[in-house]
Amino acid sequence: MTCSASGGDAARAAELLQGARRVLIGAGAGLSAAAGLSYGGERFARNFAPFIEKYGMTDMYSAGFYPFPSEEARWGYWARHVWVNRHEPDALPLYRALHAFARERATRTASSWPGCSRAPRTASCPPSSCPRAPCAAARWPCTCAWTGTS
Repeated sequence: MTCSASGGDAARAAELLQGARRVLIGAGAGLSAAAGLSYGGERFARNFAPFIEKYGMTDMYSAGFYPFPSEEARWGYWARHVWVNRHEPDALPLYRALHAFARERATRTASSWPGCSRAPRTASCPPSSCPRAPCAAARWPCTCAWTGTS
């Protein structure tokens, strides 16, 4: 399926996502751009002036490949990069929407498995207490009472 802004492709994609049993979310550099993070321009100039002056960098993306003269200089850049792109901004609306979608899907999926009462949490489910792969592979507190065979 190809998606475009016109026609019903986006609506059809949303319908398919809502009806899917499982959704795998893969994200790369394009997600930051779509969320509104700029890796160049005024934002780069404001946050990386010393690096721009010293090394002639033009944007955060290409700066990631810069042959720094030392590990200290490389990690100085990367510490700043992480701060500016991960810690400094609040969660952007696209990230919040994606998180809400994934959380809703996880809760719906957990409640759809018969005999298993689960809610998301950070501790792993021990496979011995819940032999079914959806529970054993996920991070759920398992109180499974599976009967029959898989």
